[in-house]
Amino acid sequence: MPERVHTPSGLVRGIFLTTVICAAAYLVMTGVAIALFPGGTYHDPLSHGYSWTRNFFSDLGRSHAYGDGDITASRWLFSLSLTMVGLIFLPFGVAWRSVLQAKTATRVASLTGTIGAVTAGISYVVIAWTPWDLYLHIHTNAVYCGFGGLLLMSLSFGVAMALTAGYPRSGAVVMLALAAAALGYLYLLFFGPSYKTPTGLTIQVIGQKFIVASQVVVILFEAALALRMAKSGR
Repeated sequence: MPERVHTPSGLVRGIFLTTVICAAAYLVMTGVAIALFPGGTYHDPLSHGYSWTRNFFSDLGRSHAYGDGDITASRWLFSLSLTMVGLIFLPFGVAWRSVLQAKTATRVASLTGTIGAVTAGISYVVIAWTPWDLYLHIHTNAVYCGFGGLLLMSLSFGVAMALTAGYPRSGAVVMLALAAAALGYLYLLFFGPSYKTPTGLTIQVIGQKFIVASQVVVILFEAALALRMAKSGR
C-alpha cells in the first residue's frame, strides 16, 4: 500500500519558500553576470559578450577574462549565486525527506535522495569557488559529483513521490524527467565530444544550458507544488 504524504511543517514550508526565492535570485544574478561578461570563448578569446552556444556558465567564474576585459563583476555574481543554490540544496533535501519519509521503500528512497541533494549542493559550492582556468581538475570533478548527486536526488525523490499516496503524479513525473536529463548530461560529459573542438564546444555548452535550465524549472515546480499542498492542507 502506498505511503501517505506528510503535511509540511512551518519550518519545511519556509525552506521550500526560500528555495523558490533562491532559484529566482539565481536567475537574476546569473542574467546580470552574463550581461556584464566582457567576452571571449575557448576558441575565440577576442569575441565580445557572452555566447549562449560557446560559453559555459563556468566561464562567468573564471579568474581572468579570455581577453583584456574585466571579469570581476561576472565572477562574483556567478560565485555568489551558485553558492546560494548549493547551500539551499542542503535543507531542501532534508525538507523533502520529512515530507515523503514513511515506511521501508519510501524511507530508503527519500534518504538516498537527501544524500544526493547534499552531494550536489556541496559540489556546487566547490564549483563556484574553483575557477576552471586555475583549478581545472578540482572544478571538473566537482561538476561530475554535482550532476551525479542531482541524478541520485531526482531519481530517488521521483521514486519516493511515486510511492507516496496523495502526492500529485505530476511531481513524480517531473522529478523522474529531471533524472533522465541528468543521466543524459552525465553521458555527454563522459562520452560526448571534447570542448576542445569547435563543434564539441557547442554541443557541450548547449547540453549544459539544457540541464541547468531543467534543474531550475524542476526545483521551482516541486517547491511550489509542496507549498500549494501545504496551503490546501493535503
